[in-house]
Amino acid sequence: MERINKSIFMEHFKKGTWTKNTYIVSELTRRNGDVIADQFTLQNRIHAESQCITRLKQTISVDEVVSLTWYISWTPCNVCADEIIAFLHQYPNVTLQIHAARVYYHENQLMREGLRRLRDNNVAISIMGWRDYVSLWQTYGDSTEEIRRNEVYEGNPLDFEDILTTILQQ
Repeated sequence: MERINKSIFMEHFKKGTWTKNTYIVSELTRRNGDVIADQFTLQNRIHAESQCITRLKQTISVDEVVSLTWYISWTPCNVCADEIIAFLHQYPNVTLQIHAARVYYHENQLMREGLRRLRDNNVAISIMGWRDYVSLWQTYGDSTEEIRRNEVYEGNPLDFEDILTTILQQ
């Protein structure tokens, strides 16, 4: 996977940035410990989640035991949530953890229901904390530059952790 430069990282993962496109860094861990990483963003109106699922279907077998971790700029929309759930039903030995920078249209009832459907289908969803940012940057970012906490959290008027917790408790 190509390393992420700082401007792309900040454009998509900075808490106070309201970019239109979702960006995913997907980390697939096989049972033997091998890790395959890839990155996706909206292309030709195809959501990043859909592109990632398409690639995963080309990479793993239906009965393979794998763990997926997604670092994602926005939580999935309700349509992508259903696509993720269908994928997980088709690939029952896949577990998915989603670490999101922000909650997508958190006041929209359809989006909220999509997140709850993910939760109900054993997808672990959380808001990225500082440790997640550091891990993501150190593993996949351009190591010639550093990120600082104040850069990542600057301009964020919302507490996405509280928002997500409220949505998932309903």
